[in-house]
Order: sequence, then structure tokens, then C-alpha cells
Amino acid sequence: MLKTEPQPNRASERSLNLPMRTRNKNPRAEYRLLRSQRIEDSVSLAAKFPGLKALKVDLEYFDATGTTRNGGMKYKANLQAAKSVFCFNCMAGDCVGGDFDLSRQLARAIAAKRKLVHGELRCQGVRHNKARNDQLPCQSILKYTLSLGYS
Repeated sequence: MLKTEPQPNRASERSLNLPMRTRNKNPRAEYRLLRSQRIEDSVSLAAKFPGLKALKVDLEYFDATGTTRNGGMKYKANLQAAKSVFCFNCMAGDCVGGDFDLSRQLARAIAAKRKLVHGELRCQGVRHNKARNDQLPCQSILKYTLSLGYS
């Protein structure tokens, strides 16, 4: 039989109070985590607006000048699962604290029993440029159309 040296135990290394690697704080990730929790804690659209039977959303993202389209999406909400805090992410990868909250626009449209709502929001976040070490307002644009159906 071969004799081997005992291998160091990783648990015993941790007990020596060696410094553990921690992730650098990312302001965008922290903001999104808090916002996600706020959304998750809200009630469903079906619970908040029982008369609403259908919701379709058409989104188009533009740069701050409104000339360059950066993407878009069409969304048909599952009213039982969709939350009443109705937010969509800003497309700018370096934007912190912005995003687009359509909760107020949706609530107003439902209160007025509107079937079609067009609008535009500007992102109120801040864009962090690490290379230049500066911060600028994001001001990206979201153009949206809400199509609503009622019972």
C-alpha cells in the first residue's frame, strides 16, 4: 500500500480567516434587484384590475435623439401572472436607475376604459461611462402602444 500525504481540507482553510473573494458592487445590478423585488411584491394585473380581460403591448426603443431604433417587442400579458407594477428595462447597457415604468399609464387607461393608448417615455436613468469616468442622463426613448380589452 502506498502512503500518501494528507490533503489540505478546504473547510480548514476557511477557518483560518483567509480573505474570500467578493464581487464588486454593480449599481445597475443592485437597482434591478430592488426593482425586481418591488415588481414581485405587487399583485397581479387580474387582481388589481378585475375588469381587464386582455392586454397587448407593443414597444419600440430609440436612442435619446429618437432617430435610431434600438429594438422592440410585442407582448401579450397573461393577466393572472403579470404584475401590476408594469416595468420594462432600458436597452442602454450602462444605464442605472432608469427603465420604463408604465404602471401609471396603464392604470389611467383602465380607469378611462380606453381600448388603445399610444405614448412615449424618456428614461430617467444615468449612463455611467467608466472609460471617461463620467455620468450623463440616459434619456433613451420608449414608444409604446397598449391595446386593452374589457369584460
